[in-house]
Amino acid sequence: MKFTSRQVTASPFRFAQNNPNATSLEKYKGLSRFGPYQLLASATPPRIGFVFPNQLVEDARNLYTALRSGIGLFKGCASLFQFDVAKDNVFRITNFDLPTSTRATDHARCYADAIIEWTTTSHEPADIFVVLHAKSARWEEDTPYYLCKAHLLKHGIVSQHVTPELLRNPKQFEWSAAEIALQMFVKLGGIPWVIQSTSGRPDVVIGVGRVERQDEQGGLRRLMGFTACVRADGPFLFSQLGAVAEWGPQYLAGLTSAVRETLTRCSALPERPQMLVVHMSKDFGREEENAINKGVEEATGDQAAFTVAVLKVTSDEHLFAVDSSVPGGVPPRGCRIRIGDRDFLIYTEGREDARAWQTRTPTAIRVRLFTSHPDAVREELLRQIYDLAQVNYRGFRSTSEPASMKYSRLMTHILSHLPPTELASIAANHDSVLSQRMWFL
Repeated sequence: MKFTSRQVTASPFRFAQNNPNATSLEKYKGLSRFGPYQLLASATPPRIGFVFPNQLVEDARNLYTALRSGIGLFKGCASLFQFDVAKDNVFRITNFDLPTSTRATDHARCYADAIIEWTTTSHEPADIFVVLHAKSARWEEDTPYYLCKAHLLKHGIVSQHVTPELLRNPKQFEWSAAEIALQMFVKLGGIPWVIQSTSGRPDVVIGVGRVERQDEQGGLRRLMGFTACVRADGPFLFSQLGAVAEWGPQYLAGLTSAVRETLTRCSALPERPQMLVVHMSKDFGREEENAINKGVEEATGDQAAFTVAVLKVTSDEHLFAVDSSVPGGVPPRGCRIRIGDRDFLIYTEGREDARAWQTRTPTAIRVRLFTSHPDAVREELLRQIYDLAQVNYRGFRSTSEPASMKYSRLMTHILSHLPPTELASIAANHDSVLSQRMWFL
């Protein structure tokens, strides 16, 4: 079948909030030249805890040195992000040994015990923990990554995890050091860049996700609905977690509540948005769609002062288009294709990005609009998806998924691997500080 397409042109990134001329099409170059869009709120350097066993002392020293003074083209946190990593604001949680056992669960317990002792006995403040531990399979649950993440989240502390395997690979570490610093910066509340908005409005985009767990026998399903809220030009605003519940009325009511509370919080933002956009992922059934719509209706009412748009935004490698005008047939980045009345494909990466997708199909985002809008609004909604793919803070080269999808997927992955008791505790204690931090990166 033949379809018509349009080209979405790339918007520049903005840096240095008070300098309207601080723009660039490249994240790293713009950041190096102009500095971050918004610095950390406090002029006091953040308190950073390094957690590592005695076996990784040398790796911890190398990471500390790279973050403080730089490595390769990266000149250090102070140079690029204007926050210090120095002896005065860094402390260590160490002096523990890993057992000779290679089981991740045994190692995880050592890390967890060290952190539990610190949170129990220390009166030092901490803004972020940097945890060094061996790489583990993504499907494993009782690992240093998940146990440390869970315990720190209960105490409202974000964490950055780094593996010695990365630190001992010189070429990989040289370009990864800047991305480690980037993730630390945004977890601490900084904003590295935003998209130069074409609308000029403070629109808000809400990614709705679902966490699902089953008991060890594969029986009882426990679910939690959540939202990740971002401004349409990029900055993360907050997350909202629902209560953990069994599948059924209790879970659906929690999902409705999470959406309603998110929209209510949005309406109270300093810059009131004119449009609220809800992105749903592909794993939502009809009952969940109804629960989300109910939350929208309860929060906004019929006389709302802003437009609400509900879209299903998915990434499907089995759905793709062929550009017959070029060898290889891959459309360019920004190609927007209409495949139905309210159904579109947007290529967030294209033939220019062959190195990024050489082992897979280039990402085409499918967008289905559940609400009807004038052509100008519809085009703005599609452009937001493309812009949010370019702006997301996962990394300098992370452009395949819009932030609303990426952040929701990261939250789902972490929360679905946490022990059930920890998950319930985090959901119940998702305080105002933690909800405004990007703990999931």
